[in-house]
Amino acid sequence: MQRGSWGIQRAFGPSGALAMPQRCRSDAPAVSNLSRSCLQDIPLLFSPLILTCNFISQIMATSRITYNGGLRTTSVHERSGNEIITDAPVDNKGKGEAFSPTDLLATSLGNCMLTIIGIAGNEHGFNIDGTTCEITKVMAENPRRVTEIVVNFQFPSNDYSDKVKAIIERSAITCPVAYSIHPDIKKTLSFNY
Repeated sequence: MQRGSWGIQRAFGPSGALAMPQRCRSDAPAVSNLSRSCLQDIPLLFSPLILTCNFISQIMATSRITYNGGLRTTSVHERSGNEIITDAPVDNKGKGEAFSPTDLLATSLGNCMLTIIGIAGNEHGFNIDGTTCEITKVMAENPRRVTEIVVNFQFPSNDYSDKVKAIIERSAITCPVAYSIHPDIKKTLSFNY
């Protein structure tokens, strides 16, 4: 079963000029009582606002987050029920008794890199069991943000070939989180075999 959603959004091109209106897919069912042809004309009526239609299959939420008070949140992974607690760090008015949200951002880079390296190991016949990585997050002010993530890998003594090392290093830098982090955030990696 599919469901449709629509919304009004501003759309500007790279130069800051109004981008061309996006159209609904021609095979998309009509939303509400409006016909497809009527929907295609709406963006022109609301310029510079654009009506976009998105038809998606059923998608399960990834997580549910509750603010507990005291600058603490609890996140529940919807599929497994596992929980993660976050606290604001001590240097930002928090208790620092758990990962901060920016700690999780930095840590997720290492988690993702190890996972993708593990997948490559399964595909190419090498083992990384016992590999660790230490994450160092570097913050800046005004605005408060992560400016660098240092990832220090320590691999077990497996006498990896140069080919395997190249696969490991390529896998790390091409993980989905690495691609998702803003390019202004410096990623410094070291691989210790």
